[in-house]
Parts: sequence; C-alpha cells; structure tokens
Amino acid sequence: MKQGLFELTPKQELLHKIGKSEAKGYAWHPGTGPDGETCKTCRYPVDCGCNRTFYKCEMNKARWTNSRRTDILLKAPACRHWEAKIEPNRD
Repeated sequence: MKQGLFELTPKQELLHKIGKSEAKGYAWHPGTGPDGETCKTCRYPVDCGCNRTFYKCEMNKARWTNSRRTDILLKAPACRHWEAKIEPNRD
C-alpha cells in the first residue's frame, strides 16, 4: 500500500494523538476564572503525593486516575469554578 504525502500510518496517527493529549484534571478550562487567581489560591487543589508531590482538583474527583493527565499545576490560571480558600479561624 502506497502512503500519500500527508497520510499517516496507524502507528504515526496514534503517536500524534498521544502527543496532543490535553490535561483532564481541571474542573474547567484554565484561564476562565478571576484575573490574577491561580489553582494555588483556590480551595479545591488536593495534595495526592506519597513519594512525590502532585495535585489534583477535588472538584474533578470523579475523573481522577493514577495518571499524570489528571494532575493539575498550582500555577495554572484559575478556572470558572475557582473559590477562595477557607482559612481556619485562629482565635
């Protein structure tokens, strides 16, 4: 079978799709929340690390996996579900 100039083999197509995978850990698209806020200033990031530190969004808990694809970056811009952290009362 002869390949055209822009046709990909099944293996090349699979590698192309894997390389273009998007993060699935955010509750909504980063950057759709309040200006100047990040995931770090939100109430939903959860530290899920044992040997290393990685964070996941508690708002998206139903989609968590043991994969890096469901991790979030604390420096990512806030999404539209951003809520301020609840600080404990220190009386």
